[in-house]
Amino acid sequence: LRATAKQSRLDLPAHAVCARLSSLFFLFEIVVTIDPLLEASAAIQIHVAFIALALIATPVQLSLKRGSLVHKRVGRIWMGAMAGAALASFFIVTRHPVIGPFGLLHILSVTTLASIACALWAARRNYVIAHAVTLLCLVAFALIGSGLFTFLPGRIMARMFFSD
Repeated sequence: LRATAKQSRLDLPAHAVCARLSSLFFLFEIVVTIDPLLEASAAIQIHVAFIALALIATPVQLSLKRGSLVHKRVGRIWMGAMAGAALASFFIVTRHPVIGPFGLLHILSVTTLASIACALWAARRNYVIAHAVTLLCLVAFALIGSGLFTFLPGRIMARMFFSD
């Protein structure tokens, strides 16, 4: 389907978007397998489950009317998912420990937990800009930014989506 001048690409039917995404997977010969994740530790599986929930909730949350009851409920789910992912990360054994069993990425987990607390505090005090900026930074850095690093060669997500 082609978008007309008045129609944006976001207005395309879901099946057209899925068809375009599947054609991208075919173009790059991406075959997804969950075997590397199933072979990983329980801590990694729990971490990925929380991240998947946060990834699903993010676009939903960003599309909701700010301050509505649904926005608050989805926000609690999102914050819970991010906190769960951060807490689960402390049980993931790192390849390059810096302090005890913890590596540099665990700093991100501590920062994520602190940012969630700050965002919650700002929302309850009606500091809307501080709340929004804190959470957008979390999405950009803790969810998307760190997520991109999981696709480096040899990592679980890279093995799931690309052949080694």
